[in-house]
Amino acid sequence: MLPEILKRSGYRAVHPLARLLQRRGVDPDLISWAGVGLALISAYFLSEGWFAAAAVVMLVSGICDMMDGEVARLNRRHSKAGAYLDSCLDRYSEILWFCGLLFYFLGHPPLRQDVIAILFFGITGSMMVSYARARAEGLSVEGAGVLFERPERVVLLLIGVIGAAVWGVQVLVPFLYLLAVGANLGAILRIRNCWRRLLPVGRD
Repeated sequence: MLPEILKRSGYRAVHPLARLLQRRGVDPDLISWAGVGLALISAYFLSEGWFAAAAVVMLVSGICDMMDGEVARLNRRHSKAGAYLDSCLDRYSEILWFCGLLFYFLGHPPLRQDVIAILFFGITGSMMVSYARARAEGLSVEGAGVLFERPERVVLLLIGVIGAAVWGVQVLVPFLYLLAVGANLGAILRIRNCWRRLLPVGRD
């Protein structure tokens, strides 16, 4: 969903820092753990409604998520174990952010039941996109991806949190709706694509 040029620009931007960490001998797995630790801190900030601080820490957490793989590549240590750990910790980061927002909306009346439901569907869709991809790869199905990969979800949530910091929490709500709808649509399309590729030849 994000233009490829933006993704490449992001990785080029963090490359000098990744090179510095690589020269210092920093373990890529440690960067992955730092990312989820920062996600926990930003989740707390979200739960308290400190959206500006949360946005800053979320951004740094996202940079860690980009750098761990880059440092591993520079070290020529891009192992399956590291990739597996990174993927699992990424899921926890997203769950923490949604939980932080859930605690915020539960603790700040009037209670928005629609937002509570949207947060539930948002995290469900996010996890299902990732699960559907992992299951497809486990069945050797390539090209099953469609919409709302993790980078797109993180960027969208971060924009919403920045908007909440500048203009108020009401700006965040449409982004949560978009995340919930988009992530579940992406998961459904990915499931459909994978299912069709696994059908016996001759079936439509």
